[in-house]
Amino acid sequence: MDPNALNFDSTATHPLDNCVYPSCSGFDTSSVTQSCNGNQTELSFQWLTTGFGPNCDVSQIHYGYDLTASPFVQSQFFQAGVPIGSTPPTTFPYTIWEVTYLNNNVNTFDVKAGGNFVTEDIPHFFFVKFQDGTYSDTLWVTPDPCIVGCTDPTAPGFNPFANISNGICGNVTTTCPPGQAEILVLLTPDTYSEETSWEIVDTLTDNVIATSPQYTTTGVPVATPICVDTTIALQFNLFDSFGDGMCGSCYGGIDGEVLIINPSCGDTLFYLGPPNTNFGFEENAFLGNISLCGTSGPPAGCTDPGFVEYNPLAVVDDGSCLTPVILGCLDSNAFNYDPLANQQLINPACNYTVRLTDGAGDGWFGSYVGIVQGDSVYGPYTIQSGSQLDINLTLGTIEPAKIYFFTQGNSFTTANQCGVQLINPVGTTTFSVGSNPWTDAIIPYPFNYTTLQDCGNNCIPVIPGCMDSVAFNYNPNVNTDDGTCYYSPGCTSPAYLEYHTQGFIADYDDGSCLTLAEFGCMDPTAFNYNSYATVNWTSATDSIDPCIPTILGCTDPTAFNFIPLTGDPFIDVNTNDNSCIPVINGCTDSTMWNYNSLANTDNGTCIPFIYGCTDNLAANFNPLANTNNNSCYYSPGCTDNNFIQFYTQGFVADFDDGSCVDSVVYGCTDPTMFNYDSLANIDNGSCVPFIYGCMDVTAFNYDPLANAEYTPSNCIATILGCTDPTALNYDALANTDDGSCIPILYGCMDSTMFNYNPLANVDNGTCIPFIYGCTDATASNYNPLSNTNDNSCYYNPGCTDANFLQFYTQGFVADFDDGSCVDSVLYGCMDNTMFNYNPNANIDNGSCIPYIYGCMDTTMFNYNPLANTDNGTCTPFVYGCMDGTAANFNPLANTTDGSCYYAPGCTDPNFIQFWNQGFTADYDNGSCLDSVIYGCMDATQFNYNPLANLADGSCIPFIYGCMDTTMWNYNPAANTDNGTCVPFIYGCTDATASNYNPLANTENGSCYYNPGCTDPLYLQFWTQGFTADYDDGSCVDLAVYGCMNQISFNYNPLANIDDGSCIGVVLGCMDDGIVIDYDGDGLPALNYNPLANTEDGSCITKVFGCMDNTMFNYNPLANVDNGSCIPFVYGCMDTTMFNYDPLANTQPANVCVPFIYGCMDDGQGNDFNGDGLPALNYDATANTNQVSATDVSDPCIAQVFGCTDSTAFNYDPLANVDNGTCIATVYGCTDDYDFQGYLYTTYPNYLPGFSTVTVSNYDPNANTDDGSCLYYDVTTVTGPGNPYWLNDTCYTWVVYEVDPYCLNNTWDAFCQSQYDYCEYGTPLSLDDMVGRDQILVYPNPTRDKINIKSKNEVDVDVYDLLGNHIIHQKKAKEVDMFNLPSGIYDLRITFKGMIINHKIIKQ
Repeated sequence: MDPNALNFDSTATHPLDNCVYPSCSGFDTSSVTQSCNGNQTELSFQWLTTGFGPNCDVSQIHYGYDLTASPFVQSQFFQAGVPIGSTPPTTFPYTIWEVTYLNNNVNTFDVKAGGNFVTEDIPHFFFVKFQDGTYSDTLWVTPDPCIVGCTDPTAPGFNPFANISNGICGNVTTTCPPGQAEILVLLTPDTYSEETSWEIVDTLTDNVIATSPQYTTTGVPVATPICVDTTIALQFNLFDSFGDGMCGSCYGGIDGEVLIINPSCGDTLFYLGPPNTNFGFEENAFLGNISLCGTSGPPAGCTDPGFVEYNPLAVVDDGSCLTPVILGCLDSNAFNYDPLANQQLINPACNYTVRLTDGAGDGWFGSYVGIVQGDSVYGPYTIQSGSQLDINLTLGTIEPAKIYFFTQGNSFTTANQCGVQLINPVGTTTFSVGSNPWTDAIIPYPFNYTTLQDCGNNCIPVIPGCMDSVAFNYNPNVNTDDGTCYYSPGCTSPAYLEYHTQGFIADYDDGSCLTLAEFGCMDPTAFNYNSYATVNWTSATDSIDPCIPTILGCTDPTAFNFIPLTGDPFIDVNTNDNSCIPVINGCTDSTMWNYNSLANTDNGTCIPFIYGCTDNLAANFNPLANTNNNSCYYSPGCTDNNFIQFYTQGFVADFDDGSCVDSVVYGCTDPTMFNYDSLANIDNGSCVPFIYGCMDVTAFNYDPLANAEYTPSNCIATILGCTDPTALNYDALANTDDGSCIPILYGCMDSTMFNYNPLANVDNGTCIPFIYGCTDATASNYNPLSNTNDNSCYYNPGCTDANFLQFYTQGFVADFDDGSCVDSVLYGCMDNTMFNYNPNANIDNGSCIPYIYGCMDTTMFNYNPLANTDNGTCTPFVYGCMDGTAANFNPLANTTDGSCYYAPGCTDPNFIQFWNQGFTADYDNGSCLDSVIYGCMDATQFNYNPLANLADGSCIPFIYGCMDTTMWNYNPAANTDNGTCVPFIYGCTDATASNYNPLANTENGSCYYNPGCTDPLYLQFWTQGFTADYDDGSCVDLAVYGCMNQISFNYNPLANIDDGSCIGVVLGCMDDGIVIDYDGDGLPALNYNPLANTEDGSCITKVFGCMDNTMFNYNPLANVDNGSCIPFVYGCMDTTMFNYDPLANTQPANVCVPFIYGCMDDGQGNDFNGDGLPALNYDATANTNQVSATDVSDPCIAQVFGCTDSTAFNYDPLANVDNGTCIATVYGCTDDYDFQGYLYTTYPNYLPGFSTVTVSNYDPNANTDDGSCLYYDVTTVTGPGNPYWLNDTCYTWVVYEVDPYCLNNTWDAFCQSQYDYCEYGTPLSLDDMVGRDQILVYPNPTRDKINIKSKNEVDVDVYDLLGNHIIHQKKAKEVDMFNLPSGIYDLRITFKGMIINHKIIKQ
C-alpha cells in the first residue's frame, strides 16, 4: 500500500509486507562543509537521494582518510547504535572504519576532521552503502587549516592568516586628556626578558609616572602607551637585574631593543639597540618636556616619486622636486653602464624560494609561517614531516616583505627547531632565521621579520672574449671583444714535439705543448743520428736538416790506412768501421829471410835467405846459414837401401857419402824354386814352388794357382750357356752356366682366359674361358659351371622384408626375396587374458599389460595410479587429526590435515593469560582475554605504571638534579628537577688574568694577561718587548720587512724591520737564456754567472761547432764543442762509380772505378746457382753482376745440357748446351690402355679388367702419339669400326650406357636411334624403341620429368653421385625430378630380378 513502491495497489485495504521498490540510484545531490571549532576542523557531509522507499535507506557509512597521507590524522570510529546527530564517543587513530547504523534515512553526517592542525595535504573521504546493497559516489575533501588569531585587519595585532578570531586584537594607542601628550614605549625583550624593567619619573619631584609591564616573551615587541603632562620634564630609567643590559647575544641569545616615540610628532625620543645593549644594571635618558604636534600641519617635501628628491613621508609638495629620475645602470664597469643615469634600475620582482627547515626532521606539528608583502598574503606554510620544504613565490623589490611565525597548541615547545630562509634566484640567502635553536631561535607572532628582496639590477657584467663567429674560441655569450680570438689552437712553441706533429701553424697555445722536442738528426743511417731526437731540426730556431751522412772508414790518424781529413763533413770519414790497420814496421819483401807478412811498412831491414845446416852438432854445420834446409847430417855412409852397402855397413847413415856401389837385387835365392833368381843377392822370402796347370784365363779349366803349363797344354775353351737339362733353354754344348736358364712353366698363356698364367712360358692347352655365376656349392643358386664368383650367391630364398609376417614365420633369415612376402606385420599384445589384448595383432611385441584393479578416481583417498580397471572400491578423503593422543583426535579421519593439538589455551603473547596459564598452548581456545600491558610495576620507581600487568624490566629510579638544558649545572641524567639550577655566567675564571671575573662559572676563553699589540703586521708587535695576548689598541705602524743596509743590492728605504735578506752586489754576465736573453738565442751565455745580480756587459754568446782542427768540419769560430766533429774519410764519392763509398767525405785523385756490368758466375768463387760450372755468358772483366745500370736482374745464364734440336722427340726447350742425346720423333698410335680408364669413369656399366677394348692401329715404334688411335671392343658383333669406332662418344654412350645389346647382339634401328639422338637429337618413335621388350627412359637430359616406357612393371630408385638415396617409386611410369638441383643422377630400374643403371642429366 506504499505509493512509492513499484507494486503499489491503490485498491488494497490491508497492508502486506510485499512492497517492491526501485533500486537506489545514488546521491541526487551531495556536499561537504567545513567549520572550525577552536583550531580543530569539523566536516559536515550532506546528501539527498532521488529514490524512494527503504532501498535508499543508509545501512552503512564509510568515513576515513587517505592512508598514503603523512602524517596521519585522527578519524572517527562510530559504534553501532549511536543516534545520528550525537557526537561519537570513541576515536581510533590511523584506521579506516566501516560502521553500521541501526536507523536509516540519514542525510547529514558530522565529524571532526583532525587534531590540533589539519593541513590541505590530508584528503578525507565519505561514502554510504544503501539498503539494497549499492554504494554511493565517494566525496573527497581536503580541509583548510583552522588558525586562531586576530582577524580584524584594522587592529594592531591583526593576523592575516587567521580564520578564527581569538577575540584579542589589542589596541596600542590611547587618547590623552587635554594638556597631556602621548608617548609610546616599544620594547623588544632579549633572550632573558624577565630581567628587563623600566620607569618614567618626574625629574622635579622624582615621582614615578609610569612603570613597565612584566616581559615574558623573547623577541616579541611590546607597545606601552603613556599620557604625560607637557609641562613636566621626564627621565627614562631602564634596568637589568643581571647587570648585562639587554645583551642577550653576550650569552648566546638575541639582543633586545627600546624605542620611545612621540606619535603625534613622529619624533624619536630615545633609542637603544645593538651593538649598544650591554649597559650593565641601569641606563638613564633625559626625555625633557613632551610637546603636542597636532597643529603643525602635514609634513612637506617632494611628493613626486619621479624625482630624486622624492620624500615618501611628505604630504604637501613644497616644490623641492628638482632632478628627474633617470633609471639605468650606474656601474661604470658594467657592459650597459649609463653615464646619464642617476638612479639604479633594479629588477622589480623575481622568483624566490622559501625554504622551511626542521632541526629534528619530524615536521612542525602545527607551527606555520606566512609572508605579507603589500596587499599580497602568502601562506600559511608548514612541514608535515621530514626536515625541509621548498615553496616558490614571486616577491617584489619595491617594498619589504614581512615574515610571521605562528604556533598553535603545544607546537610552541618545539618551535626552536623551526627555520625559515629566503633564497633569491642566484642562490643567495637574503633572509635566514632559526638556523640554531639557541643563538638564532625563530621568534613567534606577534613579532615579525622585515626584509628587502634582492632580485638584482639591470646591469649586465662585461663578458670579455672572442666575438668572431668563425674563430675557434667564439663565445656567443660574450658582449665585449677583447682581441683574444684564435682560429687554429694548438702548440705554438717549436721547442715542443706537438708543434711539429700537429700538421698546421697554431695561433693559440691550447696547452697541447706537452713533450719537449729533442732536436737532432733522425736519419738512422746518418753519422750524427740521434735516437732520442723527435724533430729533424738543428735547434728550436733552426729548421735546417742537421743530418751528416755516415762515412765509414778508418778514423785513426796513426793507422796505416788512415785518409787525411779535408774538412768537408760530406767527404771525410766520420765513422770507424773497424777497418783501421795499425802501422807494422818490418821487411815487406816476401823473397827475404826476415819477410814479415804482418808488416805493412818496410823499414829496410830485409835479409836474404842463406840456406844450410844450422845445427852445430851436425857433420856439415854452416855458421853463415840463417835458414835450415834440412841438410844436416851426422853419420855419413850409404843411405840407399837399394844398395847392398846399406845393409853391410853396420849402421844407419843419414848422409850418403858415395859408398853405395852395389845395387840390391831382391828375389828367391833357392835354385829349386819356381822363381829362383840367380842375380838376387838378398832373399826376400818370395820363393814359390812349381804348380802345373792351365794358365789361360779364358779357358774353361783355367787354374789360377798354376804357374807352369803342361806340355802339351791341357787348356779347354770356355762355352757359355744354360747347363740345366731341365731348363727350357738347356745347351748341351755349354760347359759354363751363364745364369740364363729359364725353367719350364706350363699353363694357359691366353690372357683372356679364366686360368691365364702370366708366368707360363709353355701353353699346355688348358685355357678355360670365364664363366660368371655363383661358385658356392652351398648356395641355393650354385652354378657348377661357373668359375668366377659374381657375388650373386644366395642361400635362403624367402621373405626378406621385416614389414611382412612371413619374414618372422618362415623360420630362417632369407638372403634373397622369392616373392613370398604377402601379409603385413601388425604388432600388439596377442594374449586375450591381458588388459591391452589386440585381436588383430599377428606378432606379439611383449607389450601385454595385465589387469590391475583398484580405485581410478584421482579425487578419492585410495586412488591407485597403477590401476587400469576401476573395481568400485573408491573411498573419499576424510581430513582430521589422526593422532590418538591429541585433544582433537578424529577416529573417522583417514588423512591427517595437520590440525592436531595437545594443549589448548591462550596462544597470543599479547594477552596476559598467555603468561599466566603455566604452559605453552598449541591451540587457541578463546581464553585470551586481557591484553598485556608492559611496564614498570615497582611503585617506588620513577616510571611506575599502575596499569601494567607484565613487568618488562624498564624500571628507572628517581634521579634528582637540574633538568634545565640552558643552565650551568644541567644534569642530562636527571629525571626529576630539584630546583638547584644555576644559570651560566660566562667570563674569565683565571684569577691571575688581567680580566679575571670572580662571578663567572663558565670559562669563555676571554682571559688575557699581557695587553699590548698582538698583530705581527705592526711595528709595535716587535718593539714592545713581550708577546701580548690581548690587543689594547697600541698597534699603530705597519711593519715593513726588507733589507736596511744602504750598500746592499736589495736595499729597501721603506723597511723598518731588517729581515736579513740583504744581498751583496755581484758583477757578471746575467744572460741565462730565459729571464735575460740579450742575444735572443734562448741559451745561457758562455760565461753566464748564476750568482751575478748586476750586469757588467761581459756576456759571450755561445757558438757551437767542432773545435778540433784535425777534423773534417773544424769551425774556428766555435767556442763550445758540440760533439759534431767528423774525421776525414777518404774514398770514391762519385755515386755513379763502382767503388762509391757513401761514408767518404774526401776523394783522392783517380780512386773511382766505373761499373762494368755482366755475368760474374765463374762456377768457382762466384757460383751463384751452385752448379760448379761457369755461366754460359760468364764475363771475366765484369765487376757488377747485373744486366745494366737500370736492370738489376741476374744476367747469368746457367748451362742446361740436353737436346737442343726442336725437331727431336726429346727436344728440351730449356737446354742451351746440346749433349748429343737427341732422339728422332716417330709419330703414330702409342695407346697404353688409358682409354679403359676413360670408359671406367664415364660409363657405370663398363667393367675394367673384363673388357676387350683394344686399339686397331697401335705402332710399337712410335714415340709420339698423333691421336690416330682407333678403339674397338673385340666382342662387338659388327666388327672393328663398324658402324663406328669407340672414339665416337655417342657410339660409346649407346653400347656401354644405353644398351650393351647394341654391342654384343646386334646394331639395329633402336641402337641407331639412340646414336642419332645423341649425335643429332632425332630419335626413332617410342614404339620402335620399345620393340625389343626393353625399357625406354626419356628425355635425357631433362628439366622436369623422366618418362619410363616398358612392357613390364618396374621399380625406380634415384641416387645422387654421393650415393644418397633421393627417390624410391614402385611401378613407375614417370619420375618427377623438377625439384632436384641440376647435376648427374643414377637411375636404377629393377624388374624381373634385374637392375639396370642409367645416368640421368638434370638441367
